[in-house]
Amino acid sequence: MINLLNSEITYLLLKLIDSTDDLVFIKKREKDDKFRIIFVNRAFTNFFELKDEEIIGKTNFEFLPYDIARMCEISDKNAWKKGTFNHSLEKAIKGNKTHYLHVIKIPIKNKMGEVIAIVGHARDVTKLVKAKENLQILNKKLIFMAECDQLTGLYNRMKFKNEIKNRIKEGTPFSIAVIDLDNFMRINQSYGFDAGDNVLKVIAKELENEFSDQILGKTGGDEFAILFDGINDKEIILKEAYKIKTKLENMEIPIYNANITYSPSATVAVFCYNNEFKIDYQELLSNLKLTIIRGKEVGKGNIVVFDERLDSKERVKKLIKEENILMTAIKHKRIVSFFHPILCTKTGQIVAYEALARIKIGKEYISIGQFLNTAITSGLITKIDSLMLDYLNENHDRLRDLNIFINLSYKSFLNKDIIVKLKNSKVNLTLEITEQIAVENLHLLQEIHSKINRNYVVDDFGIGYSSLKTVIDMVSKGLISYLKIDGSLITDIDKNNEKRNVIDAIITIARKLGLKTIAEFIEDKKTFEILQELGVDYVQGFYFSKPLHIEELKVQLFEQVEKS
Repeated sequence: MINLLNSEITYLLLKLIDSTDDLVFIKKREKDDKFRIIFVNRAFTNFFELKDEEIIGKTNFEFLPYDIARMCEISDKNAWKKGTFNHSLEKAIKGNKTHYLHVIKIPIKNKMGEVIAIVGHARDVTKLVKAKENLQILNKKLIFMAECDQLTGLYNRMKFKNEIKNRIKEGTPFSIAVIDLDNFMRINQSYGFDAGDNVLKVIAKELENEFSDQILGKTGGDEFAILFDGINDKEIILKEAYKIKTKLENMEIPIYNANITYSPSATVAVFCYNNEFKIDYQELLSNLKLTIIRGKEVGKGNIVVFDERLDSKERVKKLIKEENILMTAIKHKRIVSFFHPILCTKTGQIVAYEALARIKIGKEYISIGQFLNTAITSGLITKIDSLMLDYLNENHDRLRDLNIFINLSYKSFLNKDIIVKLKNSKVNLTLEITEQIAVENLHLLQEIHSKINRNYVVDDFGIGYSSLKTVIDMVSKGLISYLKIDGSLITDIDKNNEKRNVIDAIITIARKLGLKTIAEFIEDKKTFEILQELGVDYVQGFYFSKPLHIEELKVQLFEQVEKS
């Protein structure tokens, strides 16, 4: 009876093992010190497309490619020697394609505690491995787009400024040479932008070859910059500037579609930093642009040294003028909101509006975007954000049942009065935040969310401070519902397959995370159709509507109701 019972249990166990989709096998170490398979389940034979007799009694080397068999043999020996569970990721070939198996090898011991066999369990995790590889590739692409100029591969302006910031923070001496090509626009105007782009790429390559030990950036349309580490001697940097100037002038770059060559001329501005120098890294490149302008006032192809008194005077005048405009607008409460529709890609219906700040000057409404840097550096940005919230709250009856997105500055999230206004607002607000704020202040955002119960939109996603981990963390904490794709990825998408691929990847990630995607800066039908094809959820741009005054908003809403 016991033997019959044991036989029945054995039969049931074998049926159970055969019913699983995972690979199960048993190996035994023979006297010749080789591991031979003594049992496999149906999933094992199906995976390798072999019969039992082609596997049973065989070693790894008799039915697997040598390199794969060798790795299997190593993990077999580890499990046998240690007498403990052994986890490994092993490769296998199926139908000429490489598969990845997560393998657990369990040593089986006799009553004496001796290992007598290894039971293996393997699961095909190829899709997971490939997904991880794709995410890593995407992350590299996002980092490249965030830090590098796509045309030349050099650091972009933001990354170059961060390099300056790091050296100022560390107190490291350095110098900068900014190279501004003279009359470069003539190349674009005369021979086309493709010819101009080729010239820029050739110049970038030559500068890389000549100054490979330094940090290079493309900081403007026809502007390059070189950061010289450890050098803050004026005479040395002037010699380097002369080397740059000479190098460019001796180049002969063929022009596409024209039987001529181009020898670039450039104005070079130089700056030497030491610990006693007090300057904002954010403004340094802008100030050096003023140095360039000063150099070009006396002719082309000059080398000119930054002078704080000469090169910031006009900037200060401009700053004072802009501050006065902002302060007057704040004092007289002339900050109002216009509303830019966000539409559903599938239905064409408006699902939300982005609130955009405008300054009322006479009968005109001026976008605050042109004063944004001044608003931030002067500290007036929180007052502007506060007045925007006041305007929305005062008009909450008109905005009832509408979803309103509003972009707030980082400083506003630290302002208690603004947090109270957000909490008490009767308007259905969703807060747009930049990737930088999201990456650097996740804890703060979570704390504010718990107080005001407002969700976030990660704005300008896909460039700058891209961090998939931060987005995942925000999703897991229920902080965000949308990703707003950076406008620079949307521009020229019909001509740039790389941008299209990155957007496609962002949409895929968003869907996996349960997020909706919004594409902005849509200016034409072709761009919209491409984004529609890629599967973007919502769209925004002048192709659909200009930003609307609150009175125009009322009319548009009435028209939408009539259509529906």
